[in-house]
Amino acid sequence: MIIHQILRSNRLRRMVLLLLAMTVATGACRKKEASNEVNIIPLEKHQNTYNTDFYHISVEYPIEQWDYDGDIKQFVDDVVSYYKRDWSPGGFYYEKEMSFRGGIRDKKQYPKQELVIRYEKFFSPRIDIHAYLFTIYVYTGGANGMSTVATFNFNQNGLIRSDEAMNLSSRKEVQLAKLIAATALKDRERFQKDFVYEGLGLNYLYADGITPNAELMGRNNFQFSSVYQNFLLTDEGVRFCFDKYKIAAGAVGTPSILLTWDQMNPFVEKKSLLINSF
Repeated sequence: MIIHQILRSNRLRRMVLLLLAMTVATGACRKKEASNEVNIIPLEKHQNTYNTDFYHISVEYPIEQWDYDGDIKQFVDDVVSYYKRDWSPGGFYYEKEMSFRGGIRDKKQYPKQELVIRYEKFFSPRIDIHAYLFTIYVYTGGANGMSTVATFNFNQNGLIRSDEAMNLSSRKEVQLAKLIAATALKDRERFQKDFVYEGLGLNYLYADGITPNAELMGRNNFQFSSVYQNFLLTDEGVRFCFDKYKIAAGAVGTPSILLTWDQMNPFVEKKSLLINSF
C-alpha cells in the first residue's frame, strides 16, 4: 500500500513537471515567433563578383521572405547578363570599344568597365511593407559613371506593383508630376525648375498645362509613367526615386521626393491591401 502511494505520488509529480515544461516551452516558442515578426529583414543576402580584363561587376541583393516569385533575383540577373554580354567579345559595346582602342588593353590607359549594384532596405511596421531601393552604377569611361535606381515593395501577398498601389489616369499622371515638382522646388538648394520640369515631363504639355503633347513626348522618348515607376511605400507616405541627372544636377546624386499619405490620397488605389492596412 505504501509502495503504491509512493509510485502514485511520483507519477503525479512527473506529470506536473511535464506540464510545466510544456508550458515554458510553448511560451518560449510564442516569444520567439513574436520576435521574428519584428526582426529587420532581410535575413541574408547574395554577393557576386565577376572579373575579366575588360570589366568588373560587383552585385549585392537581399533574400526577401515575401519575394515569392524571385523578382529581385530576376532583376539583378537580367542587368548582369546584359552587361556581361555587351562587354564580352562579340558584344556590341566590346567590339566598338576595342575598335576605338586599336586592340590596346592597357589598364592604366583604359580602365575597366564597371557595374556595381547595391541596395538599401526599409521596413515600415505600421503598413507592414518591406521596401528596397537599388542603385545601379555603370562606368564606361570619362570623369563620372551613371547611377540609376530601381525599387521593390513587398507585403505578405508578395510584390506590390505600381498599378496595385496607385490608380492613375492620364490626367492624374500629370497632376502627380506637378505635385512632385511643387514639393521638390521647395528645396531650392537641390532643385531648379528647368531640371525638374524637364525630368518630370511638365515641359511636354500644351498651353492649358494639363494635356500632354504626344508629339513632344515622342520626340523626347518620354512617358509620364516614368515619373512614378520607382517608389518606396513607407509609414510616412510614398517616396518617389529618380535616376541621377533626371530631375536635378549630378551633384545631387539620385534624388527622392516624399509625398505624405494625405498628399497621395487622390492617387492611391483604394481597393489595395495597402490602404486597408491603415
